[in-house]
Amino acid sequence: MRYFIVISLILIIVGGVALIYFTALHFLPKTPPREISLEVEKEEIGEAAVVTKKEYPAPDFELLNVRGETVKLKTFKNKIIVLTFWTSWNPAAQDQVVILENYFQEIKSSQDIVLLTINNMEDKSIVLNFIRRGEYSLPVLLDEEGKVGELYGITTLPATFFINKDGKIKEIYIGVLNKEEIKDRVGKLYQ
Repeated sequence: MRYFIVISLILIIVGGVALIYFTALHFLPKTPPREISLEVEKEEIGEAAVVTKKEYPAPDFELLNVRGETVKLKTFKNKIIVLTFWTSWNPAAQDQVVILENYFQEIKSSQDIVLLTINNMEDKSIVLNFIRRGEYSLPVLLDEEGKVGELYGITTLPATFFINKDGKIKEIYIGVLNKEEIKDRVGKLYQ
């Protein structure tokens, strides 16, 4: 009887350790995030923090949009790009999507400006449901595994990258930007 109890306890302990180990493997990132790291200056504007970089080339990527079409960043050569990472569960990111939708309605016929939003690590069905409920029409790309987020060093959402016509990141904003702040940043990319 004693052996039965001892063996049972050992099996429970080994099983518990194995469960914790495999659960941790499932939820921990597969590779550490690779952050864009150069000389940066940080300042605060409103509720958003800005990170200014010296014309760092925007990493290229290829993602599917919500309609299943492939979108490549390099397709938008010679255009100003506003690139925002967001997620539907984050209230600040939700607010940013509403502001970006309003901005998109103003610029959607522009030949010079492209707005791209990337949903970070959510299932397509969740993203589609969020878009339908909000009746959004802005471009939404899906980064379900977070690989593009890692490439861009995303650690906080929302995060907006302002990319000039030469494909260089000029500024990165962490937090919510209002429409006037977005327009101001885009205007400076023409200079």
